[in-house]
Amino acid sequence: MAYNEGTDSMSIARAFVAAENKGFELFFSFDYAGRGPWPKALVMSTVGAYMNGASYYRYSGRPFVSTFEGWENAEDWHDIKEVTGCFFVPDWSSLGAKAAIETAGGVADGLFSWAAWPWGPQDMDTYVDASYLQYLNGKPYMMPVSPWFYTNLPEWKKNWLWGGDNLWFDRWQEVLYVQPEWVQIISWNDYGESHYIGPIRSNALSALRSAPFDFVTGMPHDAWRVFLPFSIDVYVKNTTEITKEGITFWYRPNPTSACGTGQTTGNTASQLQLEFPAAQVMGDAVFYTALLGSDATVTVSIGGSATTGKWRDTPDGGAGLYHGNVTFNGRTGPVTVSLSRGGTVFATSSGTPITSSCTLVNWNAWVGQALSGGSVSKKPSMDGKVCIRGTGARDFAGLCSYACSLGYCPTGACLCQAMGTQKTKPPYTGVAGFPAAGKSANYWGLCSFNCNLGYCPPSACGTVEVPLAVETVSPFLPPTCTKGHGPAGSSFEGLCSYACNFGYCPSNICTCDLTGALNAPPPVIRDTVGFPVDPTLNDYGLCDFACRRGYCPPGSCNQRPRIGGGEPAYIDPTIWTNPEPVPVVGCSPPCVVVLPPYTLPTPTTISCSPLTTTITENWAVGVKSTKVTTIPFQPITTDRIPVFNLNITHGNVNSVTFAVTPSLFCVAKVTVAPPLGITTHPYGHNTTAMTYYITLTPPPTTIWPPVTSSKSKVSFTSTSSAVPTCKSGCGDQCRGHGCNDCDGSGCSCQGCCNGCCNGCSGGGGGSGEDRGCWGWACPPGTGPRVGGGGGGAGDPGSDPNDPNDPSCTAAESTATHTTVHCELSASPGKLTMETTCTSTGYSTVTGCNLRPTTTTTYTSYNCPTYPAYVPPWSVYTADLPTAGDKGWGGFVFATGTYTSASSPPSSGTPTTPSSTPNPNVRPLTRGPINCFDKADFPGHADIQSGDQDRFSTEFSNLRGEMGDDDTIGPGDAPIRFRRTDSHGVNYDYRVQWAAGCVTTVQRQSFGFPLGMSQSLITAYLLVREGYTKCNNGGIGGTCQAGCLLYTFEGGRGDEGTDPCDDFDCRQCGTPFDPPGCQSCCRGFRLAAAMSPHASTASNHSHYVVGEKGAIVIDDLK
Repeated sequence: MAYNEGTDSMSIARAFVAAENKGFELFFSFDYAGRGPWPKALVMSTVGAYMNGASYYRYSGRPFVSTFEGWENAEDWHDIKEVTGCFFVPDWSSLGAKAAIETAGGVADGLFSWAAWPWGPQDMDTYVDASYLQYLNGKPYMMPVSPWFYTNLPEWKKNWLWGGDNLWFDRWQEVLYVQPEWVQIISWNDYGESHYIGPIRSNALSALRSAPFDFVTGMPHDAWRVFLPFSIDVYVKNTTEITKEGITFWYRPNPTSACGTGQTTGNTASQLQLEFPAAQVMGDAVFYTALLGSDATVTVSIGGSATTGKWRDTPDGGAGLYHGNVTFNGRTGPVTVSLSRGGTVFATSSGTPITSSCTLVNWNAWVGQALSGGSVSKKPSMDGKVCIRGTGARDFAGLCSYACSLGYCPTGACLCQAMGTQKTKPPYTGVAGFPAAGKSANYWGLCSFNCNLGYCPPSACGTVEVPLAVETVSPFLPPTCTKGHGPAGSSFEGLCSYACNFGYCPSNICTCDLTGALNAPPPVIRDTVGFPVDPTLNDYGLCDFACRRGYCPPGSCNQRPRIGGGEPAYIDPTIWTNPEPVPVVGCSPPCVVVLPPYTLPTPTTISCSPLTTTITENWAVGVKSTKVTTIPFQPITTDRIPVFNLNITHGNVNSVTFAVTPSLFCVAKVTVAPPLGITTHPYGHNTTAMTYYITLTPPPTTIWPPVTSSKSKVSFTSTSSAVPTCKSGCGDQCRGHGCNDCDGSGCSCQGCCNGCCNGCSGGGGGSGEDRGCWGWACPPGTGPRVGGGGGGAGDPGSDPNDPNDPSCTAAESTATHTTVHCELSASPGKLTMETTCTSTGYSTVTGCNLRPTTTTTYTSYNCPTYPAYVPPWSVYTADLPTAGDKGWGGFVFATGTYTSASSPPSSGTPTTPSSTPNPNVRPLTRGPINCFDKADFPGHADIQSGDQDRFSTEFSNLRGEMGDDDTIGPGDAPIRFRRTDSHGVNYDYRVQWAAGCVTTVQRQSFGFPLGMSQSLITAYLLVREGYTKCNNGGIGGTCQAGCLLYTFEGGRGDEGTDPCDDFDCRQCGTPFDPPGCQSCCRGFRLAAAMSPHASTASNHSHYVVGEKGAIVIDDLK
């Protein structure tokens, strides 16, 4: 159940009463993904309110609790378990079994997997289940079962299916062999993923509101429950009784090639899976499972043409579940399925016709049933049954087929497909079997068993023991995309090339050229949402995948902060003309409601009053002048009045009425020249003027002409998609603030938007002194600092950001700027809608040693802070503010945001660099792994591969904590990082600029030391290979990329030279941390004395002054 659902409290109470009346037991499964994480205290109180009731499920005497995702809040569960005493079995499938059971020190008591569906055209297997059983190491496992999966919900960017043809039968057979502690049927009741097994309720189909068609109504799944009592009894009790025979059958109502596919894929790139055409995954057939006391004949008629079916699976002993299918074979029309024995039909039923008359193929299943009128009495039992049929992945197929047929079917390597009475084994040969050369330990048990029984294929097994191969990738994982391309010349060309390399290769845009083991994607380094510049394009998540990892090509993608708001929901202009006095608009929170503009009867000119403000000019160091400036604004001619977006950050603002606030801005372009006699830039570059763009607050409503609608409010409700969805005449989503070509006449927001202001270049976050400072010598972050002439008239002279300029002594580098704008955000329970300043809008510029600067300054009254809406439960009755009143302020911003980070030259004379190559310059390439010598690590402790992998990931994730600038240069001190495993063994990481090293750039990225053009070379890779590439007991090694030297050092014994050698980092993380937690256990960078770059630390609030003058990344929580 999701947080803040709104109806939870009443529904929960009713559910527990109903369960108690039926003698049924319930437990809580908290959904941390749907509406965000649950507060720890609320979980405690919710569990506490019901856990002592008679209908609450307990395991080993403890109240049972689960989750859907939420591993980010794993630490909460230490306290929740202490307070409630619950037995905690979460679904943290996004981590994988190993990481999930280790998260938060192993807080989970067991694990639940969400992997209930097969990969591509393959039938379901148990390899994921086997990994959970392995890493749980005796802790209980909850195995997932589900009958189907198809979704097409564009609002949630979901449009894929997983194979379900044989799934409902196959998965229950797998349950019988795996024998997990629990089985959970994944069957959400919102119908949007088609795995429901309950009745269809027409008043509960809201999840389909964004679907291109209704793929649920008229598609019952109730018959999938018919044989559940049999399967459950056999799983729980090992036996059951068959008293009534019958058949369940299912099929899709359309042939795969009859209609449009709806761009639905088999598998989904969103989970880094290789995508297939849906038709390659789903079969054109009627599938059936029968519960019989003995064999019978199944007949399937399609359009009056009957076919006698065959059984793919039959139960050992004759009583139980039979399974098979009959293909469409080009037939359409009514479907009838019947069972007969000796020529007498004893069960028959008809289903919905198969038809080729459709716009889109419905990939959902229609499910029916037919039960006999008579009765039988059969009592099949699983006592003493073993595996009698099985298979395996790729090279294991033959070995597993032979071994499983004889009762030996290890789940780690094989898939058992049927159980029955043990078959007679061939005579033992006495041959000892071993994995063949080049094979891994996964072959050991199978070769030993099979060779002794006469099957010893030389491609897999041998009779002489040889060294085993060490696999870095599981041979049981299916392949994914490792290389691909997009349409030549399109905005997706570079995105596909980047993303397909890491398994994210949506087949509706990209073409996968090569498959293999997954290349782990670079870590997410920005908490942003990426989206295409053109809002009419469906990029299938490419921009979001790439931008959050540092690759966000301008012209193709934009990005905004993930915090607050959400996906844009464009509302149709008909809300201004429909009969409702207060139109209802909706989307799925978090979301941004993009309201359409008001329209004017004819194009109208609107004038804005001049702005009088005080400006400080600072053109020369130490010389300031203050003057009052009046800035006139050009009139705006427009036929529409744009309005602010509504930023919905939470789900509990249903029925809130929002005042519609116009967002029309007047913009002035101002060119300011330095005073007479000042003609030289402080760094020695000639320029004569700077250009600024000044945005005034919205003009008062009194100067507007009458609009075509008198509606001034809208009411919000949570829906699954934009309601009503815009078809034309849409508004624009806010993108940022500070545009150098914005005319203020077309943006439905405060700043840059789709369709206008595309040339964003304003800086962000002015603070400190001289907020209104204009001129070259303004303090950084307070006034505009424009490179190369500042956009005004005059000789640009030498430009420190121009790589072709003779004064540029460093190679090109890239700097990303962040703009700041004010955005209205709804916070539930508060009287007013607060205005917060949020980082947004990114772009990349290439130049010589570029450094970002923040240049936005505020004039007048800063950001608007007055109430913008009145919640219906509020007693607030004061008038809403009028646009233009006090409380609404203007913004001043400049055209440029980049300056050189180098120190000012000693004179104004440029120095031309020598053209003679420097033989001491190290190329920007990656060097070899230099492994440590064991002799230098006497008494070193054991290093665990899993821990080293996890800690290497955490080390590389430090990049996200370093803000927009993760570069390291000469003079910067090392970044060090320590983690301690559960055995008290320390894992030490370090990266530093090698002493005296010179390369082709002045600074290198910590996360991607060779740049995004070589994005596979990451901090994670360089320290991880210090373990995987060194055969030295895990003590590690070093690797140099360019001038950055990466070191992993594992388990060094205490030699008395380093106070951190034996410091145990597990004692850290409380308010009473010993001093060593900071100096030994967290990433930190020592500030070089008087280093010009050291000042950048002050731009990042998570840096604090630490011991010995260090600048420490302080995120211990």
